[in-house]
Amino acid sequence: MDQVNHKVIPKTNWLFFRAMVNQFITDTGYMDNSELIDEDYAITNKQYLGHGWSYDGYVNQIDNYIPFAYQFFTILTVGLAHTDNEQSKLLKERAKAFVPSYANWFAADGAALPYGRSLDYRFAQAAFWAACAYAHVDLPDDYTIGDIKHLLLNNLRWWFKQNIFQSDGLIPIGYSYPNMNFAEGYNGPASAYWALKTFIFFALPDDDPFWTTKESDDFKFEALKKQPEPRMLIAHSQNGLEVQAFTAGQHSHEHAHGEDKYEKYVYSTTFGFSTAKARTLLKQAPLIIR
Repeated sequence: MDQVNHKVIPKTNWLFFRAMVNQFITDTGYMDNSELIDEDYAITNKQYLGHGWSYDGYVNQIDNYIPFAYQFFTILTVGLAHTDNEQSKLLKERAKAFVPSYANWFAADGAALPYGRSLDYRFAQAAFWAACAYAHVDLPDDYTIGDIKHLLLNNLRWWFKQNIFQSDGLIPIGYSYPNMNFAEGYNGPASAYWALKTFIFFALPDDDPFWTTKESDDFKFEALKKQPEPRMLIAHSQNGLEVQAFTAGQHSHEHAHGEDKYEKYVYSTTFGFSTAKARTLLKQAPLIIR
């Protein structure tokens, strides 16, 4: 496991994997790698923007990787290691601040905003809520564990109504149906199974408040919310069944279909977005992800 400390790691969410490994090595007493952990967090702390949001290595690219990785893996590490130092307190504070902000990316029917890269990870969209429950993150005053449970389970219910399984029972590359076209260069046949990180809540003991608390009947959202960190204006329909995100100033520096995934005028939980196969003929354009 110590090999991770002898490789060049990009200054992105990958640093959290190394921090997690070094936390394990330190907690087992095999070696004190606390300084290495602090060095990695010193880098990611500089990428923090506010309200729980960071940027993942690229200042102009802020997407689902913040709940997927920046929030999920830091909260998970705190929950597993039971650390109570200044860094862990900081991570919990950021998770608390992220709750009301990220909740606005979800619609009343459980659908989450399709935006940016790695949408192939499907219901990893709800992994942040599962990690909050697992690590017992303190919640904002107007949120309860019932609200977190609803956001988590409602997204799972939405996903299992979609056509995400092949005839052999496997989950292919795609979003709500198999779609190789919109994949990133780092996607492979097993990429979709990052979604399984959401099931971390099954590690909670039987008497945990998550199991004994009633799921909220609905969720809290703001009809119109400006989110300066991901550079969005989030608008909910009156009944909450559609979320629209009006974007400004985002860009993917290296991932496939960056223009389609980051730079459209508006993104919607109802209509998804198209990724063009090519830009020569009209018939090459409309491949809607939903």
